[in-house]
Amino acid sequence: MKGTTVQLQIDSIPVVDEFGTEIESQTFEDVEDVLVGQPSTDDYTSSVNLYGKHIAYMLGIPKGDQHDWKNKIVIIRGKKFRTFGEPKTGESE
Repeated sequence: MKGTTVQLQIDSIPVVDEFGTEIESQTFEDVEDVLVGQPSTDDYTSSVNLYGKHIAYMLGIPKGDQHDWKNKIVIIRGKKFRTFGEPKTGESE
């Protein structure tokens, strides 16, 4: 299977302006070979029941990726989405 490149929000240190207000800047990093798929009916239903949010896509993160994917903005095919829930690995224990 061949994945696609998505852009992942990277945390940046907020900058304080001359008035003492924190200004957060969003920076994004390309993550290659991410599998983007449709959720199953069960996944969709359980996400609405557990989180009150619906799943647009399920992401298959490349093995060995060290990025933080919790509650981040992800740009997939030019559209912004927000991740939620606990990331799960597909590796066997």
